[in-house]
Amino acid sequence: ISGYVVIPEGARIESCWLMLEDSLTADGTNHLTFNVRGSDGATAIVTARTTNSGASGTSITGKVPEQLSLINADKQSFASGGYIKLECDKGGTVAANKVVFGMKLAFDRD
Repeated sequence: ISGYVVIPEGARIESCWLMLEDSLTADGTNHLTFNVRGSDGATAIVTARTTNSGASGTSITGKVPEQLSLINADKQSFASGGYIKLECDKGGTVAANKVVFGMKLAFDRD
């Protein structure tokens, strides 16, 4: 599942959060992995957050925002008309849940 945020004026991501509506227990088969992709649409700009216990993932408590660590600083700036790609990949059968991403953006001017 992918979602997009269109950037109407040059901006950079200063911080990013993830929150689920309901708690999700870590599981090696039934899990979610979250990513935010940078200005090239492919490079991750946050450290992936997963509930896959087989990949050192952990449980997520519902309605508790988690700040994601920013990486790849060269991809955190977005030109006017660019987009931020938000991803949620599912493994196995995961109960329905609502996913919320939050971002703090700042103008990125030359």
